[in-house]
Amino acid sequence: MTLLLVEDLEDLRAVLQRTLSANGFEVLAAADAEEALQLAAQPRIKVDLLFVDWQLPGMSGRALAQELIRLHPDLRVLLTSGQIQVDQHDLQWLQGRGEYLAKPYDLMVMLAALRRLKHPS
Repeated sequence: MTLLLVEDLEDLRAVLQRTLSANGFEVLAAADAEEALQLAAQPRIKVDLLFVDWQLPGMSGRALAQELIRLHPDLRVLLTSGQIQVDQHDLQWLQGRGEYLAKPYDLMVMLAALRRLKHPS
């Protein structure tokens, strides 16, 4: 199962990539939406999980997720944001496909969310 991590903060991306790899995820990491789209478009790569920040330079995490869902229809999404208030209307598209996690988040909570998405009931 391949997880695509998209986080523009380099230090956080590096920590998350190490943590996720150490917890059994096959991780592809990208700094922005453009890089993520290039990785996901490779013919031999099937992205199963997307772990993406809501606010990315250029394209929002939401727009990226929706574009990647077109490429990988079974894609599951963990969307994160540092915004304290996120309008629930903005998250309706995630229903049945993913979860939202507010920053800052506990690593154990983040791993639990990804495991739920990896093995939906």
